[in-house]
Parts: sequence; C-alpha cells; structure tokens
Amino acid sequence: MNTILIQKIQVGNRLRKIKTDAVEMLAQSIKKLGLLNPILVTPIQEDNTPEDNTPEAVESYLLIAGYHRLEACKKLGMTEIGVNIVTIGEVEQRLAEIDENLCRSELNHLERAEHLIERKSLYETQHPQTRQGTAGAHSANRSMGHHHDTSDQCSFAADAAKKTGKSERSIQKSVRRANNIS
Repeated sequence: MNTILIQKIQVGNRLRKIKTDAVEMLAQSIKKLGLLNPILVTPIQEDNTPEDNTPEAVESYLLIAGYHRLEACKKLGMTEIGVNIVTIGEVEQRLAEIDENLCRSELNHLERAEHLIERKSLYETQHPQTRQGTAGAHSANRSMGHHHDTSDQCSFAADAAKKTGKSERSIQKSVRRANNIS
C-alpha cells in the first residue's frame, strides 16, 4: 500500500453525498485501529506530467473510492493517507465508485436505485450488445443462420448482481422502480 499527501487528492463530482455521522464513526475507528482499507485514486494526467508515475512525482490524484474515509482522515488532522493507485478510464472510475457504494448497506432505496441507473447507463455504453432487445435480436439472427461477431458479455443485471451480491431480479426491480420516479 502506498501513502500520499492528502493535499494531493482532488475529490471531484461524487454520486454519494457525505454523511457526517458516518465520517465521525470512521474517524473514531481510524483513530483506534488505523486505516484498514486504503482509498482508491488515479493520477491526474496533466500536460507537464513527468513519465515517472511514482507517488512522489505525481502532483495530484483524483479520488475514485473512499470519500468518507478521506474525510475521516482529514477530520483527524492526518496529512497522509493509504491509497491504492490505479490508472483507469473515466467510465471505469465511475463504475468503481458506484460498485463500492452499491456494496455498502447504508444506501437507502432511492440512493441505491440512482446508483443502479447510472451503473446501467455506463455498463451499456461499454457493452452496447447487452442492451435490452439487442441480445434477443442477436439470438434470433443466430438461429436463422446469420452469424454476427458478438461477445458473450452478460447482461447489466447479471453483472451488477455478481458485483453486489444481490439477485438479478432485485437489480431489475430497483432500476424499474427508479425509472418510474418522476
């Protein structure tokens, strides 16, 4: 695990808002036990970024996951924090944030549904062949002897269920419910 200066971390636009009571509980835990799970960051690439990608050489990082942990460490007056550093694209960054939040139990139904809707949009952008109706069309074409090069990528609901430990049906219901909220 690497450590970096907290001041090098930019938070960016977050899907989940800070809950002060959660930050307080985390701060108490971190004070007693230390930071058990590092936060996830990615280097911010600037035009003058050196090829040296070591934590000392990178000027700033974007937070991907661990907003509450970061805020708890700030509350404790810490100047450095344990991090896992990854270099991934914007869609993968957002999916990582969403997946971490979906695995947490303290999201309310609306927050969970909002996360799932955004995750579905991102997932289907990455894997357009999994959109509703597309998989059935590919199957029908295959049965008629028309072969198309399609991957065996699983549906959004199957992928989200695998990542969150929820059932596919539960994922589908949450997305449908959220889509019906005006």
